[in-house]
Amino acid sequence: MLLDAWAAADGRTHGPHPQPANPDNQERIALAARNPRRVDEATLSALGDVLAATRRLEDSTGSAAVLPGVRHHLALARRLLTEARPLVRDRVGALTGELHQYLGWLLTETGHLDRASVELDAALAIGVEIDDPNLTSLALT
Repeated sequence: MLLDAWAAADGRTHGPHPQPANPDNQERIALAARNPRRVDEATLSALGDVLAATRRLEDSTGSAAVLPGVRHHLALARRLLTEARPLVRDRVGALTGELHQYLGWLLTETGHLDRASVELDAALAIGVEIDDPNLTSLALT
């Protein structure tokens, strides 16, 4: 599901010509899903690209349309965080926290305030844990 959401989000158009999803990034994400301990900076960058593409997609489709994809993206990020090696753990934490924050915002936009609060609290906890002032301040706002 995450890779499908990526393809839809990354298949955006620039002018009259569509730009296809990056197959290397898709493969990196698929490998990370199968073996979370092997996540590296390139995979995290690819996952960040998915988040950016999802935000662009949300601009044109609305919050409710991207909720399922964001939930799947967050589930993968949480699994990666659980198994992350120390070398990349803070970066995985930052991505996971950002996804919690984004999901909280989407849930607020769709009227699910109680669930949004849970996601924002999770983002805040991760921000404090990894000592990320930007994530912490975003979660608090």
